[in-house]
Amino acid sequence: MTQRMLLLIAWIGWLAAGCAAHQEAASHTGQPSLHIGDSIQLRTFVMDATHMFPLRSAAQGLTGEGYAVQVRGSQLRSILPYRGRAYRSSMDLRQNGPLHFDAPVSGYTAEKSRSGEWRVHLEVRNGEEQFHYTFRITPQGKASLKVSSPDRDWILFEGTLRRE
Repeated sequence: MTQRMLLLIAWIGWLAAGCAAHQEAASHTGQPSLHIGDSIQLRTFVMDATHMFPLRSAAQGLTGEGYAVQVRGSQLRSILPYRGRAYRSSMDLRQNGPLHFDAPVSGYTAEKSRSGEWRVHLEVRNGEEQFHYTFRITPQGKASLKVSSPDRDWILFEGTLRRE
């Protein structure tokens, strides 16, 4: 089985576990355990990344603190590592990496599914590169993030969401 297929199976399993946990939490309390909808709609949240899943290499745990994506109004702060193939990249040696930047957000959309899961999509520019950030957030605050660009391989991150 290819690594891409294994990654897809792991991601589907993670989502299924999140849905099961949501149903269990809702049956005990009548409400989701976290009220993250307000943070998402107000655009004030942080995803702390704990794992990354590059397209062409093995999954890795992210050790240390500080790997996160912060959305604050119309600004995004991305402090994430990147592993993957770049088809075109910036030659700016002052950068800490392609996913380590502050930028204005464009195209923010947030939708809630019937199961209570949120999908948030936004677009940002880092220099000449356009990035698409797509979050999937469970009612308990577990989050996955797919970062894609026409100039690079996509990469997935998992972690937890917290209010800013």
